[in-house]
Amino acid sequence: MVPASELADADPAALVTRLENRLRRLEERKATTIADAEHARREIEHATGGLGKPFPQDVDLHTARERVRAIDTELERMAEAARAPSEAAAEEAQGDARHPTAKRTASAGRAAESSIDRGEHGMSREALGADLEAGQ
Repeated sequence: MVPASELADADPAALVTRLENRLRRLEERKATTIADAEHARREIEHATGGLGKPFPQDVDLHTARERVRAIDTELERMAEAARAPSEAAAEEAQGDARHPTAKRTASAGRAAESSIDRGEHGMSREALGADLEAGQ
């Protein structure tokens, strides 16, 4: 930019050169802008042509989503399986702390049940249960 007050003192040849350069840049900008507009028109035509068509990778997307659901389900199942023994142990520990004899009775009951199931004990389940209850 040249202020109007400096035009009188400016070199006329330099002013003409600056104006020519500016005109040349305007032509370059015009060509670039026209090319960009044409590119945008082609993109619009391409996008408009794709409207209403199904997503090309729809089957792949559906398969991937199903796989993710299956993995999530498996991870949740594994987490529940890992959580169940530790929760059972924590509940048993809480029960043992509240009732000191419960641990011995529960252990004896489990041992008796396993030996009855294997047929190693001569008493019936009912008789053994009555004995266990009497021991409490």
